Formats: sequence, structure tokens, C-alpha cells
Amino acid sequence: MKLTKSIIVVLLYFSVAHSVFSKEEKYTAPTKCNGYPELCSLQYGNATFATTHNANVSKAYQITFLNQTKSLTQQLDDGIRGLMLDIDYNLFYTPVLCHGNNKCSLGWLSTESGFGEINTWLKSNPNEVVTLIFESYVEASDLEKSLDDAGLMDFAFVPKNISAPTWSTTLGEMISSGKRLVIFTVQGADYRKKFYDNNAKFMASGLLNGNYYIRQSGYSGDLEGKWSCDCVDGRDCSNPSTQLYVANHFVTSIIGTGDIGSAGFVNRTPSVLTHAENCKKTIGRTNFIAVDFYETGAGPIVAARALNGIVDDSFKYKDQHNCRNDYQCWSRCDTFCVKPAIKKGKSGCGANSKSFYDPIDGGSCWTCPDGYKRTWDSVKSKTACATSWFGKKSRATKQFDSACDKHYTSTSFADPNGYCWDCEGYDRTWHPVTGWNACVEPASGDPSENRDIKDEL
Repeated sequence: MKLTKSIIVVLLYFSVAHSVFSKEEKYTAPTKCNGYPELCSLQYGNATFATTHNANVSKAYQITFLNQTKSLTQQLDDGIRGLMLDIDYNLFYTPVLCHGNNKCSLGWLSTESGFGEINTWLKSNPNEVVTLIFESYVEASDLEKSLDDAGLMDFAFVPKNISAPTWSTTLGEMISSGKRLVIFTVQGADYRKKFYDNNAKFMASGLLNGNYYIRQSGYSGDLEGKWSCDCVDGRDCSNPSTQLYVANHFVTSIIGTGDIGSAGFVNRTPSVLTHAENCKKTIGRTNFIAVDFYETGAGPIVAARALNGIVDDSFKYKDQHNCRNDYQCWSRCDTFCVKPAIKKGKSGCGANSKSFYDPIDGGSCWTCPDGYKRTWDSVKSKTACATSWFGKKSRATKQFDSACDKHYTSTSFADPNGYCWDCEGYDRTWHPVTGWNACVEPASGDPSENRDIKDEL
């Protein structure tokens, strides 16, 4: 009998010991946080995260009028650590991830699928801190239930002193505790009061009040680097100790969606880094750099890394931050490098003193009959040439296309001033060919190509 009791005591000891050791092992301090040992000591409130604007409005989910092309899983795999998500009720009054009014008529992604992706990724990447920022048009209780059903509330982080958090918890502490998913919800006007009525309840569970904690810059900039560092909707930005800041760094198209062509320019490191640095100086923090079509340039991820104090060999673009010495910088913000075009010579009409250039047919050379001069009429009209203002009229004769590429290089182009020019590896802008900004640094590849952004990092 005594032997039996002894065996039971020993078994209980090992059972309890295993449980304790397993728990300790689960919460062992990480050696890397968000990819780097140095970031384990970084406070959440001082960290900067590359963030996707309307992360769920993606080609990956067959949603129209896009802001992204990659899945949530791919975004996280590529280094995105902040996801801005829109949630609304669909036609069946079910909370879904979508964008646009009229009950998500432009397409939606189920919360089960979208949140499931995030849950799976978090479990597979235990040393990563991720932030979700919801633009919510559903009851907060429905949002919380959808997150809980997907297992995401198990990861939800609750800051110390909820009413006035300092966000001083480090990434390492968050990872060690297992509470490494920060969830903010910016409730739409119809549901904001109900959220405030139950503010303490929701906040204690980890559904944090984004209307109070999050401040954002203007929603869209432009290609000339006129990026805002104030607060949208006239909100107060004077309390950076408790409020986190989103620098919105994307260009909205004329129909109100993401502009993938502009993204190829503004997602470059000089543009993103300058904007983020300016906002950090102005506001006191830049916590989230929100972009559209992040894969068109490594800038958001590299800039976030740099603001977090990580500048390593992969920071390829550091020499472009102020542009090279012989080039000037675009507008006010070092957005990207520009330079003048190089004049190569006459467009091909100069060999015949009577020839003149016309931009028609891609650039061509013409002559008028002897004694005739060029009129203001179309070069192909019957009245292209005349002896005098009221004199005889005649057609012009086309001598040849001016084909600058044959006279000079394959990238040379003609200009109506009668000369051939070359941007020598840069792209032509809409500015005058004689201007200092006639040529601009080419975009980082065709955004429609299936590229791996990690190649740029």
C-alpha cells in the first residue's frame, strides 16, 4: 500500500513538474523579435510597423476596386506587421471583411477565412508582434465574437493602465507573454456610442478603442511628395504619449481606389522614409506606415526597419535618401531622384535647311515647295504651306521619320523642339524636356509581375 502511494506521489510530481516546465518553456524570452534580436527591447509605442491599407481589399480575394494584390498570409510573410482591415455586414447581415458601402456589394472575404489566415500565421511565427486596425461598421460585440471564434482573442494584448497607456511594454515582453496581437477598432459613427458605453469591457478583453488611441495623417498624398503629418478630421494629435500615429502613404485614384501606377513611385524608400521621419519629428511618433500595393517597392518595409534602428547590408537604398550628388531631388521631400534629359542633337531634320520637324507620326520631317512657307494648318492638310498669308497654298512633303533611336541610341526620343534627347536609364516625366526634372528614376519593376519583394530586401 505504501509502495502504491509512493508511486502515485512520484507520478503526480512529474505531472506537475512537466506542466510547470512546459509553461516556462512556452514563455521563454525570445532571442529574436520581429526578425531581429535588437527589437526585443524596443517598446511597442516606439516601434514602427510596415502596414497595408485596406489589407483585405485584395486581388487575392476577387474583390474589385483594389488596394492590394497579395493575400493576408503573403503580406505577413513579406514583412508587413500592421493590417488595416474594413469590416461590415453583407447582404445576409453577417460580419465580413470588405470595402465600400451597399452591404459589401463589391465583394467580401469571410471573417472565418481572413482571421483564420492570421491565426495560422501567428501560430507558425511565434516571435512576431502584429497589429490589426479595423475600420468597423459592425457592432463591437460582433467583431469581438468573430475574432474570438477564429482564436485571435487568445493573442490579444491589453496595455497597462488602459485609460492612459504609455505603450511601454517591449516586443520581447509581448512575445514572452503570448499576447502579441494588438487589436484596434475605429468604430463607424452608427456603432461608436455603443462601443463607448461598453468601453471598459471591450478594452479589458483586448478590443482597443482606436477612436481614442489612433491618430492618422491625411488619407492620400501625391507624386510630388506633398505628404501630410497633421491629423485627419481635425482630431487632436497633441498627446503622443498615449496616442499612436499612422502615416498614410498612398495615392488614391480618381475613382477612390488604390493607384498601382503611383505606388511604384511612392513606395520607394526615399519617399517613405522621408515622410515617416518628418511625421516622427512633428508628431513624436510614427508607428504605422500605411501603403497600397506594398509589393511595388521595398520602401515601407525598409523604412520601418530603419526607424526601428536596423540599418544593415540589405538597406540598399540608403545612398538614394538624399539622391546622388549629381542629381537633384523631386519637389520638397526627396521622394525620388530626378535629373535633366541629355540633348543628343538634331532630330534628323537638320541635314536639310528647308526641312522642319512635326510631332505627327511619332516625329517626322517635312519640306514645303520652293517659295512656300509653313502655315499653322495641319502638316498633312492641303494648306500646310503657302506663298503668303493670302497667297497660294500647297501640301508639304514628308521627307522621313526622324527616328532618333536610329541616329543616336535605342532610348533616344524626339521632342517638338526638333532635337533628340535621352534620359539614359531614367523615365521621361511630363515636365519640359529642358527642365531639371525631365527624367525620373524608374519604378522598381512592373507591379503586375509576380515578383518576390524579399529579392529587394
